[in-house]
Amino acid sequence: MYDYLISFLGGLLLGVAVVGYLFVHGRIAGISGLIGQVLNPQIIFKTSEIWFLSGLIITPFIYRLFVQPEIELNASPLMMIIAGFLVA
Repeated sequence: MYDYLISFLGGLLLGVAVVGYLFVHGRIAGISGLIGQVLNPQIIFKTSEIWFLSGLIITPFIYRLFVQPEIELNASPLMMIIAGFLVA
């Protein structure tokens, strides 16, 4: 039950962040659009997208300081690569 609660709270936090981004900036927080704006050299530090993406990258490392998750992968490396390509 505890795992489901943590998963629910993580999804809720992500949903609140995305809705907050939409409310504040008037744009949907799509990862490809955010990365596209961050890769634009003229406005890389003038936009808030770099901070949003930094938060997405840094948060798991901060979480790991407080909770030691047990990660168990039951898939073969080939299936993980195929899954990665399907997501992208």
